Amino acid sequence: MSLAPCRNDMSSQTSAVKAKPALPPKNIARIQAYLKDHPDAKVVKPKHTSSETLQAAALPPGSTDTKVARDAIEISVTNIAEFSKVGTRHGDVNQDVSMFVRMPDTNAVVLAVFDGHGLLGEVAANVAKDTLAAICAANELDMVQLSEYPETFMESLFETLNAKVLDAHNTPPEQYTYVSGTTPLHFELQSEEMEGLGRMYRCTNHGLPDKPVDFGCTAVIAVVYKGKVVIGNCGDADAMYLEQNSGHESARDGYYAESFTEKHTASNVKEQARIERDFPGEAFFTPDGYLAPLDGQLSQYEIQLTRSLGHRLLRRAGVVATPDVHVIDAGDVAGGSVGVGVGVVLCSDGVTDELGVFDVLDRVVNACDARDASRTLVTEAQEFCMDETKVDDATAVVALFTGDVLPDVAMEYVTPPCMNVQEASSVSEPQAGEGASLTHAQVVVVDTTATEPPGSSLVRDIAEFSQVGTRHGDVNQDVSFSARLTAVDGAQPVV
Repeated sequence: MSLAPCRNDMSSQTSAVKAKPALPPKNIARIQAYLKDHPDAKVVKPKHTSSETLQAAALPPGSTDTKVARDAIEISVTNIAEFSKVGTRHGDVNQDVSMFVRMPDTNAVVLAVFDGHGLLGEVAANVAKDTLAAICAANELDMVQLSEYPETFMESLFETLNAKVLDAHNTPPEQYTYVSGTTPLHFELQSEEMEGLGRMYRCTNHGLPDKPVDFGCTAVIAVVYKGKVVIGNCGDADAMYLEQNSGHESARDGYYAESFTEKHTASNVKEQARIERDFPGEAFFTPDGYLAPLDGQLSQYEIQLTRSLGHRLLRRAGVVATPDVHVIDAGDVAGGSVGVGVGVVLCSDGVTDELGVFDVLDRVVNACDARDASRTLVTEAQEFCMDETKVDDATAVVALFTGDVLPDVAMEYVTPPCMNVQEASSVSEPQAGEGASLTHAQVVVVDTTATEPPGSSLVRDIAEFSQVGTRHGDVNQDVSFSARLTAVDGAQPVV
């Protein structure tokens, strides 16, 4: 299985083209050795490099302190995409929702996936998403707290989201249809209240016991800010950090991936110990992996998850919204080696139930951009499900980034997996949408996923492929065509 990044053909744009390795030396010591061996090397500053990055790049001559290098890193998220697809478990209702936003004042990037479960699960997921989106829109994230006390920041954020989901329990819909497999179940909210449970839903087309208003969703959130990725997780969704040029012993073809979340389920021995310690006598764990309340009023309600937003009633049995928090210091993931970050991937369990961490890595680094990666992850995960009637909703958010600095020079090194690295006869000042240029080695790095003028349409890569079917022998009745036309008004039309 190849893990080589996608390389795009630039032969129509450069002369004497020959593919070269993607990255120059990856840490301060090796970069300085490179510069010593190539005294004519010069770095041209991309126009989107921030003044803060330039100041951080002014490292002392001869410095080999990798901690200094990590402190100087400013991750640049160059390409983000999300993709979600409904499964077959709940009709046409997708209980997954996702979001991403770049904060304009701080350049921080916020990513999130919320996965609802059971009756009104999609309500919980959408309330959580809308709340987080409103917080970001109002610029209410405390970035100072994020930098200094990331655990407190994430715990406070989850507490806010959880409060909103719990508030939504007070205004449930009067009528609700829940599809279990192919069977629609129609519920009506009863006017009378049950002591200790509140108003109940009654199924009008099947003889099911009345159900209380109790719903929730898992949540995984990542904030990329100033060289760090802060991840909070509550439930069974996942967040993975992908790294290139990693020195980790488990790296594959120079790439390494690590999951920074733990599944909070009733099968998790740590969660079992937590509930037995903090909620003694309130629940037991079934052999098939469910948390079963011992409260007589809740005895019929079992749940696989032990952490979730919402669930005002199942909190009695130990279901909490406290997140696990992880802080990733760029360049310090693989045992202290300063690898180059490829990106971060957030996904619901509809993806990770079918794809392992290195399966995700493989698909991301071989994709042409974040959109391609997110679609591939979701589509292939659902295709791998063995039972077509039990395909879960699947969602992925992919953020591609790298950040690195060179000593004594001004450069922000932006290299998503689909960058183009070509050997050319000349090097020019990079324009918007380009990366950086190294004159001595005559390397041109073109990254059209970087900052582009609003409304621009810069096609970075074109390909066509056709394969004959079985209907007409060896005659293929499909034909395709692509061409890059002469520039008009500064733009390059593509047909």
